[in-house]
Amino acid sequence: MDKAYQKQFIRKYMTKIVRRKSMVTLYDWAIKNEPGLLEEWDYDMNADINIKKVAAHSSKEVFWRCPQHKHIYSARIQKRVQGHRCIYCTNHAVLVGFNDLQSQYPDIALDLDEEKNAFCAKDITYGNTKKINWKCHVCKFEWTTSAARRTRYN
Repeated sequence: MDKAYQKQFIRKYMTKIVRRKSMVTLYDWAIKNEPGLLEEWDYDMNADINIKKVAAHSSKEVFWRCPQHKHIYSARIQKRVQGHRCIYCTNHAVLVGFNDLQSQYPDIALDLDEEKNAFCAKDITYGNTKKINWKCHVCKFEWTTSAARRTRYN
């Protein structure tokens, strides 16, 4: 083996071995950095996963329980370690009856143009920032704006 190949081999394969040995588990990381994360881990839904053996920056998707409203949702471990919170409380996913436009702002939901949008008010969050079509239920005036703008500034 020539020296250049040896260096390349060592750099490529030996660093993988070192990384494996220095893996930080989610349990250890949470104890040190954010103990509340251990309370959000759904031990019932993740019964087959040992929290003391899974890597803190794993891309594995597991179940979490929202500390405020007790929603159960799935998210990647690495995203939770990076600080991401409950997908329902942050309006990243719709939970009918909690953060959908229909249940939270029924008066604004009346103006949603379901024909042009191809979805109804219970299918989007009230904080949705995508531009959608609206049609006044009284005068039939049509315009485009986001649900977030309607709910924040209306």
